[in-house]
Amino acid sequence: INATPFIVTEFIDGFTLRSWRESQALVSLDVAVTITLQLLDILKACHAQGCVHRDIKPDNIILEEGSPARVWLLDFGISYHDLVDIDFQTEHWQEVGNRFLRLPELSAGSYGYAKQDPRSDICFAAGILFYLLTGYHPDVLEDSEGRLPHQRRDAVEKLHRAASTRLSLLLAIFDEAFSNRVVDRFATTEAMREKIDRMMIQGQWGNSSADEDVAVLRDLFDTSANRRLALRIKALDGMLHEVQSALIQSGKLISDMLSITQAGWEVGADGGKGRWFWSTLGKTDPILWISCESIPVGEELLLRISGETVYRTDLAEPVYGDNFQSVVQVWMNTHLRMALCDPVPLPP
Repeated sequence: INATPFIVTEFIDGFTLRSWRESQALVSLDVAVTITLQLLDILKACHAQGCVHRDIKPDNIILEEGSPARVWLLDFGISYHDLVDIDFQTEHWQEVGNRFLRLPELSAGSYGYAKQDPRSDICFAAGILFYLLTGYHPDVLEDSEGRLPHQRRDAVEKLHRAASTRLSLLLAIFDEAFSNRVVDRFATTEAMREKIDRMMIQGQWGNSSADEDVAVLRDLFDTSANRRLALRIKALDGMLHEVQSALIQSGKLISDMLSITQAGWEVGADGGKGRWFWSTLGKTDPILWISCESIPVGEELLLRISGETVYRTDLAEPVYGDNFQSVVQVWMNTHLRMALCDPVPLPP
């Protein structure tokens, strides 16, 4: 058959979101949310069909006849489709996405399954909301100083002006949507929509009930950033408890005349530190001081005793078994023996 294949699509008469936004001095929170919620509805339909767009940016969104109430998403050229009998896989060395917001999971080096995650689209949708309110591209999730898009100085002022009393709720939404780790972002479009709806309903003061106030406060604190921080502090604190347990157990194996005293305990987001000293029972003069630090490094949790790294484990699921007990006890016994028998070689 001699035929020329072609496809017929609907023509949308309107403006790209970029050209529309550039014509606006300011965009109100109500209008920005209207556009964002429609985009989330479109993405919900796409994701239900196994399609991840992966190239959401102002140039790929059309407002029909310039109306914020009529949103269209275009250009599915680099989208991922979960289709039967078709093995569509982006190689780990390939980079997809766009420069409007570069996502780590879409960069070269990320494995294929990470490049087809619907949560990437949801993060892009948050980038659109951010762009509408500020006029800025989010560019990257974390800048050189570790700040998320909504934490950067120029953006904060514009977000404050646009959101007013809803600012804290809006920032909490961005905290979750712009998380660097995919697993910490909104899991579905419905989850992000629900947070936005609550922000719009609960963001006004004066007419809320006690239950509504509690719901608002929960939203402010219940963010992926805060949950991640709580887990990190729990892990840092937990390592220090494990160290103390190992030290006490080691002392019991040596002699009842050996006494250990805790002299400091501090845990923050960047690390934990505990100090202990050994003395002879009934005496206050220390035989040996030690300082133990639990330090997060990437995905690992490190234990340093007096500045020496002696143990490492997974930060998310730390493991403390016989090997951990042995490492701590061997280090302590060696230095305790040096302190009692030959203290000169000991470092300060």
